[in-house]
Amino acid sequence: MVTFLDGMSQREMFNKTEGPMEGQDQKYLAKISGVGKNGVILDKDAYTTKEFADKYLAARDAAWAKSDQKQ
Repeated sequence: MVTFLDGMSQREMFNKTEGPMEGQDQKYLAKISGVGKNGVILDKDAYTTKEFADKYLAARDAAWAKSDQKQ
């Protein structure tokens, strides 16, 4: 899954359908995603930037807070 902002990938998530992801697969995905370069981080199972991760979490929390107010 890829999240785009202004036509640029901001967050990439990889899911394996069977069993846990092997260590060599994690290393390969980290390498091709550029972890450690240009602010790219591994945030749980998603490769993203710290700035985008913070914005994503703030938006998610705001959405949950808004839905809780409706109840």
